[in-house]
Amino acid sequence: TELDRCQKNLNDKQRTYDGIKSKHEQKSQHIQQQTDLKASIDEKINRANTEFVNVRRNIGERALDLNSKNRQIKIAKEEI
Repeated sequence: TELDRCQKNLNDKQRTYDGIKSKHEQKSQHIQQQTDLKASIDEKINRANTEFVNVRRNIGERALDLNSKNRQIKIAKEEI
């Protein structure tokens, strides 16, 4: 009957809509996961860069300190 045909058509459209909606939700979840992953990686990179700068600064400070001590030792040896 006409009613059955309309009901089948409606059911088909609903299934199509549900399928599209499901794929859209999956894509949205995937995008969110990728966004979260990128944010996490960016945070780790920033921490690593900060740590690298700190290590470099410490090395520079220690080198200056050693230079100063070496000069003091050289002066002390010359005085002896």
